[in-house]
Amino acid sequence: MLVWENVCLAVLGIKNNKMRSLLTMLGIIIGISSVIAIVSIGGSISSGLEKSLKDMGIENVNVRISAKNEEDSYDGYSERPKKEDSFTMRQIEEFKEVSRKDVKYVGLEKDAGAGELRVGKKSENIQVSGANTDKMFQDKIKIIQGRGITDRDLYRVRNVAVISSELANKMRKSGKEPLGNEIKMIMNEQIETFMVLGVYKNKKSEGGFFGGGYVPMDLIYIPYTTAQNIKNESGITDFIATPAYGKKGTDVTEAVDQYFGRLYEKNPKWKISSYNLQGDLEDMTNMLQKVKIAIAIIAGISLLVGGIGVMNIMLVSVTERTREIGVRKALGAKGFYIKLQFIVEAVIICAIGGLIGIALGLGLSAIVATVMHNPIEISLMPILVSVLFSMSIGVFFGYYPASKAAKLDPIEALRYE
Repeated sequence: MLVWENVCLAVLGIKNNKMRSLLTMLGIIIGISSVIAIVSIGGSISSGLEKSLKDMGIENVNVRISAKNEEDSYDGYSERPKKEDSFTMRQIEEFKEVSRKDVKYVGLEKDAGAGELRVGKKSENIQVSGANTDKMFQDKIKIIQGRGITDRDLYRVRNVAVISSELANKMRKSGKEPLGNEIKMIMNEQIETFMVLGVYKNKKSEGGFFGGGYVPMDLIYIPYTTAQNIKNESGITDFIATPAYGKKGTDVTEAVDQYFGRLYEKNPKWKISSYNLQGDLEDMTNMLQKVKIAIAIIAGISLLVGGIGVMNIMLVSVTERTREIGVRKALGAKGFYIKLQFIVEAVIICAIGGLIGIALGLGLSAIVATVMHNPIEISLMPILVSVLFSMSIGVFFGYYPASKAAKLDPIEALRYE
């Protein structure tokens, strides 16, 4: 009953001094809302980053032939491996067979370039990518009509293509059924003719930045060897390996080293390099975690400032209510009860500020996550810690003013004007 009376007195005091109470809470509100928003937004960014990397195939291992001497690197400005230094299709197939316990897919990809495809009276921007069957599985390509690229298409270097459902619909509207018919594409200032053997369901809009702006494009898949032929290249210089179920990127890397390491051990110029996005994700997550902690500490300083503000206002309140304290003590109220009254008032002020700060922090994090198109991450732990911390601030910074009130001499307090 005693506590409830003090709660009622505290609420009445807050109502009678609304503006002062709000200004007292302001530091608590800003501090707690900042901490919760930072933690939630950081979690949202981490989840969005992880999702993006998963869409890119975070579990996949990129394997490539790299130069033992950096000056010979072909991905920069110098020469690329000769045919005899490159992988062969037979080696790729054999590697997949002997490593089937560790490797599920071995994808081959070759950018054949961008171009134009005439559809009726319009020209459609296209991006052509050479691929094998496994690469289409890695890209999660769903064939909805016809079939995908097969090994036979690769060995025969066939001019066949798998187009998107969006492009297929455009062709039908122009009066031409795509499946089984030929399409002519202008690529590298040459006309290339392909027969459409399949249609895949669009996953997302494809495109690129050309001429200072974003140009939407339709992605067309062709056999990997056909893309090599278009680019006047031979030999395979890189591939993408997907771990088998229950395996990790490190297992794939070991399998690559076991098979290809011995083949390139004595090569004077080239070696095998493996790369996995998982390491990038861990580095980015660690960096974000450090940034979150640093900013949260800075935001926590405002909580300290807010606590000092609570103590300052409570000291003013004790001074204003000196006569009231004297009356209560004259009527028999013990120092403990007086102390409890002011501690409860400080705790309620901080608790209300904490709840408002939590609401603002969650609202801000939800808005930012929505704008950034990331999943909203709300952790209960920061919320619980914030509530407990705000109430602890009330007890800690309210104790001194409460002790001062409890020690007032009742006679002197009654004389106070």
